[in-house]
Amino acid sequence: MYEEPRVRLAKALRRDGVPDPVWDSLLARDLIQDYEKGEFELEYLVDQTRIQLKAYKQTLAEANVRGSTGTGTTNSSKEVKPELGAYEKNRAEVLGEHVALRASLDSRVRYFRKVVLGGELLTPEQALAFVRSAANQCFDIAWFIERQIPVREHYSHVYSDGWAIDEDGLECRFDDIYVDPPGEGFRKVTYEPLDFSHRDILNVRYLEEIPVEVGSVLDVLRKVSGRLAENSGRAWGEAEAARFVLTGEAMPVVALAGHIETFSRDEMGRGTITLTAEPWVPAETVLRYYREMQKEVLEGRDNRPLSARSLALFGFVTEQAKNAVPEVEKPDYEAFCDGNGEVDVVPSEDELQAPKLIGRPSWRALQQGWNQRCSDPKWRYEDVRNFRRAFLNVASVMLRPPYGDPRLLPYWRSRTLP
Repeated sequence: MYEEPRVRLAKALRRDGVPDPVWDSLLARDLIQDYEKGEFELEYLVDQTRIQLKAYKQTLAEANVRGSTGTGTTNSSKEVKPELGAYEKNRAEVLGEHVALRASLDSRVRYFRKVVLGGELLTPEQALAFVRSAANQCFDIAWFIERQIPVREHYSHVYSDGWAIDEDGLECRFDDIYVDPPGEGFRKVTYEPLDFSHRDILNVRYLEEIPVEVGSVLDVLRKVSGRLAENSGRAWGEAEAARFVLTGEAMPVVALAGHIETFSRDEMGRGTITLTAEPWVPAETVLRYYREMQKEVLEGRDNRPLSARSLALFGFVTEQAKNAVPEVEKPDYEAFCDGNGEVDVVPSEDELQAPKLIGRPSWRALQQGWNQRCSDPKWRYEDVRNFRRAFLNVASVMLRPPYGDPRLLPYWRSRTLP
């Protein structure tokens, strides 16, 4: 559907295609549909798409910054949904109904529904439109009341955003937002935070993660949901609480949840599995869930435990390398001062260079030291090449465990002693 205007749009933008997230955003805002109806020319659609492409590129850049702190460094996080048994599902649902009963009596929930939702709950489709509203993300409740704009029944989108200098010479960022009714554009100016990526995030179960401005309609929802989650003893998370506030849907309590994180740095990487379980969840269910997550991390790769000999070898070589680390120099505080009495303690590029190890032992010296220390002849190495290979093998498992990217496996094979 709408393939022809997508091709036409890509051609006008001089691109090979329109990215799926950008295209989905255009569809969600009915821009493609309205263009097909002839409500505006292609030039307007091209301008709107450029704005979406800019936001899309910024989102990708922010994701890269969050996932990388330097060359060769990556992080990743992944949720794995548990498979609950009949008992766990039933208990979670029954308890969720009771949490919903208590939440329906919460004074802040009732006030939000009264003032913002007009005393009526939203359908899931209406809830999605509600949280996607750029006006709800940026403006407070009083702004809507002053202009007699219905908070729950309007359409809005950002048609321009960026940074500016105000009349007082202060830097700020802005969002130009179209709101219908009344069919006009409004500007939201924000001074803090200046970075778009530093806004608070509203999570709504089964919907989306929405960035919100401080004091906006959705920021109030975020706070109400957070308080509701706390009052439920975290039986609900903020995402489940937010969905209940909007739709009245009783969500099952979060009986069992978990996520996987992997971290890769220049010198080492690791992974973690985090589980959160209600104490009444049977141990076998938790164990089965953990094994599923572990399988997700390992992706079928070998997970055999290292031998005592391998661990001892890794510890021995690390100890020898530690002995070669140079001592920290004594500071020359006079060198930090210039002729005007100003103190500059910002490190130079030379200061930030990694120091070289002093008197680093050779592989043969390490082999000989290891053999002298070992009381068990079976732990000794007669060939220095086998000794080096054994260390590099255990180092690859300890420092570069195969979580996620198999290209990381050869890392230690080409490394010398640290």
